[in-house]
Amino acid sequence: MTLSQEDPPPLPPLSVSVEALAAIREDHIELLREGIVGRPDGVHAEDHLVIAALRRSLDNILGFLAMVDQRNVFCGVPIIRFQLDTAMSLYARNLVKDVLAYASHITEGKERRGYCDRTGRLLTDSYLHRELTKKYESVTEIYGDASGYIHFSRQHMLRVLDLEESQRQENAVFRDIDELTAGWSEEEVRNALVEFLWATHAILVECTEWKIERRRGAGRRGHSEL
Repeated sequence: MTLSQEDPPPLPPLSVSVEALAAIREDHIELLREGIVGRPDGVHAEDHLVIAALRRSLDNILGFLAMVDQRNVFCGVPIIRFQLDTAMSLYARNLVKDVLAYASHITEGKERRGYCDRTGRLLTDSYLHRELTKKYESVTEIYGDASGYIHFSRQHMLRVLDLEESQRQENAVFRDIDELTAGWSEEEVRNALVEFLWATHAILVECTEWKIERRRGAGRRGHSEL
């Protein structure tokens, strides 16, 4: 069978995606080891951002895999959104005029969306996921899918219904208790793992670019101050 241009690529087996996440987790740890050593001239604000992002990403990986094991869709998909938030916050360091001021803004407990990039645009979620999509093409699509699980939404309303029977009877018909508690289907889990891998890959690339700059002795990001 030949796939048409409209057909999505086949989803990888569950074991392949889980193994890929395990490898990425090891990459995270290696980057952390390098980052926490510090530089001869002290810790830069960019270092602080990267280390904090890696730490959050590591926990997101472990949390997401736990939700996969439990087939817990309503707790699992939001973690994809958390991972994208990490990627967007990390990428924003390339958009701001002063990384030290940006890092300080976040450290002080202020919202990222209250900070402006070098052109004066606020770092809102909608702006950042569009900017990140220019570099990682699937970000906006994944952002839209995952965001529907953050707030109580149609995703929660529809998943309790037997949709075919509801349409036939023109009235709400609920799934039976076994279906309601079955959780994520195999196909949905495999798709969610691909989306999570995509978001995590964006974090890893951003951190790898930081590592390359750091090894070159780039000091353009200011010193971290607490």
